[in-house]
Amino acid sequence: MALVSIEDRAAVRIITYANAPFGTMTAAGTAEMFHAVAAAGENTSVRAVVITGSVPGIFPPL
Repeated sequence: MALVSIEDRAAVRIITYANAPFGTMTAAGTAEMFHAVAAAGENTSVRAVVITGSVPGIFPPL
């Protein structure tokens, strides 16, 4: 199961981390996050990156 999801809203890339119930970072999640951020940096249509979480109270969701 993927821990990181990606959504593009126009030129904004939203990267959401989901590891319920506590939102803790794991080695697998860190690797997924690294690749998601790197891909955003390589995409010339992405002008901003928002990093958020899906667990309420931890990087509150948009």
